[in-house]
Amino acid sequence: MTPWLITFASLWVLASAAVAMLPMRRQYLPGIALLLTAPVLLAALVSGLGWVAGLAFGFAVASMYRNPIRYFWRRARGRPVSLPPELAARTVPAGGHPTSPAPGRTKMRKDPS
Repeated sequence: MTPWLITFASLWVLASAAVAMLPMRRQYLPGIALLLTAPVLLAALVSGLGWVAGLAFGFAVASMYRNPIRYFWRRARGRPVSLPPELAARTVPAGGHPTSPAPGRTKMRKDPS
């Protein structure tokens, strides 16, 4: 089980590094998926390789995912959270139109209705 576990953990780290290179708006779905698989992998590492490997992996996850962990921790505690500047400028109000045009566009499209 150990070679499979080390391979899976290595692929998880490489996938996390690849997701980090994506633009911010495209990081969310794969980043959340990787963050949700981290506790399962952590438990497998601790049971298969011991607590030292689990501790090393836990520190790696906390280092790579510190901002999402901080965001979810604040939301869970009911504290105010803020979005990164590149996402805050593209918030979508109730009307459904972004407050700023997409990169590369000079005008916003008119509402077809």
